[in-house]
Amino acid sequence: MGNKSIKSNIILNVIRTCCSVIFPLITFPYVSRVLGAVNYGKVNFSNSIVSYFALLAALGISNYAVREGAVLRNNKEKYNQFSNQIFTINLISTCLAYITLVITVCVSMFLRQYSLLIGIQSIAFAFTTLGVEWLYVTYEDYLYITLRSISVQVLSLILTFTLVKTPDDYVKYAFITVLSTAGANFFNYVHSRQYITLRVTRIVNWKKHLKPIFILFCHAFITTIYVNSDMTILGFLAGDYSVGIYSVAVRIYTIVKQLLNSIISVVSSRCAFYYGNGEEEKYDELFCKVIKALLTLVMPAIVGIFMLSDSIIRVIAGEAYREGAIALRILGIALGGATIACAYVSLSLLVHRKDKECLKVTFISALLNVVLNLVFIPLGKQNGAALTTLMAEIIVLVGAIYYSRDDVKVTGIKRTLISCSIGCTSIVVVCLCVSVISNTILQIAISCTVSAFVYFVLMIVLKNDVVLEGMGIVRNVLRKRRSDGV
Repeated sequence: MGNKSIKSNIILNVIRTCCSVIFPLITFPYVSRVLGAVNYGKVNFSNSIVSYFALLAALGISNYAVREGAVLRNNKEKYNQFSNQIFTINLISTCLAYITLVITVCVSMFLRQYSLLIGIQSIAFAFTTLGVEWLYVTYEDYLYITLRSISVQVLSLILTFTLVKTPDDYVKYAFITVLSTAGANFFNYVHSRQYITLRVTRIVNWKKHLKPIFILFCHAFITTIYVNSDMTILGFLAGDYSVGIYSVAVRIYTIVKQLLNSIISVVSSRCAFYYGNGEEEKYDELFCKVIKALLTLVMPAIVGIFMLSDSIIRVIAGEAYREGAIALRILGIALGGATIACAYVSLSLLVHRKDKECLKVTFISALLNVVLNLVFIPLGKQNGAALTTLMAEIIVLVGAIYYSRDDVKVTGIKRTLISCSIGCTSIVVVCLCVSVISNTILQIAISCTVSAFVYFVLMIVLKNDVVLEGMGIVRNVLRKRRSDGV
């Protein structure tokens, strides 16, 4: 597997992630306006509850399956045995998650009013187990993943505009979002036969699998707490309206983060493959390139969101959600810590099997996040929730870099930071100059277009490694096409 494969996979995954950004940007303004802040808040609050049980169902298996499976994937017999054992464990954890969810909803008087939404949204994690997404990440089959995702998103788009017409259609909207996830994972299960024969097995090496899976589950669970606790606590302390306002800011923040993290998800299997097979020089080189690429992309994203937050909120969700602009600015800053921290955790700590160190970092950040949410949400509502998320992301970043200090070395990072900082200054200037335009949509369009152009030119002038390498790839592709007579 050469570098061309990695570059092709990154392009495919970026296309897939862009589509996952574009489709929500099409439906989100419509849905947020039709449902209103209160009903939209109900959907997001119930989803935050379901996410905890979905995590129990997942049990941290995905990261473990990719890490261990990457080493075995060239041995079909061993990988098939490994996959069936992982699949069996995942089915058992899913059943336990459903039992726990039913008991929780029955016991809690507060959650009973959301029982219908919770029941509908919980369907998703059953199909997630059947979908074995980790199989496709292990084999780096991003062509299939991309085509499948786009097809399902088109279907979801059509159903949303067809069926969601009034504020009372929030239940239909919840069902449509689940249907798209379930459909994608159903196709995953059917398509998995091209690689392995999935079946439940009685022979499971519990001693080998259970401890690392449990540690990774604890890490994932704690991560979910500091990601979702703000939404959950906001719902309890401030109500559905504040959740609805905050949900808009979180949705925009999440979309940008997903786009940046698409690079990390592509190279995770390759990093595990290189390190697991003793190719440490290739691993170090790849890790260094990823960090530089993320910095080159995330820094202008932070500045752009900060400068245009109010306009973005108004265009995407409408004037009714304008209170979320400050929360979006805070979450925009958190984007930097979240993205780089994800790279260090996924590509360094987990690859080097430092699962306990991951657990320590996430536990501290989650504990602080929950405590600070209880303090800041009553004071600042959605803005307080955003601030605690920023603090949590910074703690994870610092801890991940500290525990990775002996395993990875990122060279030339100072030069990348300087060039990106200069480029970001130009974005501030452009946005301030364009802010005199009264038309909000036109203001965003011109700001983004001119800022991207100026930033790109400055990266070339300042010889940013990522941009120069990207241009080299494009030139080689065009040269090859010309030589082939295309």
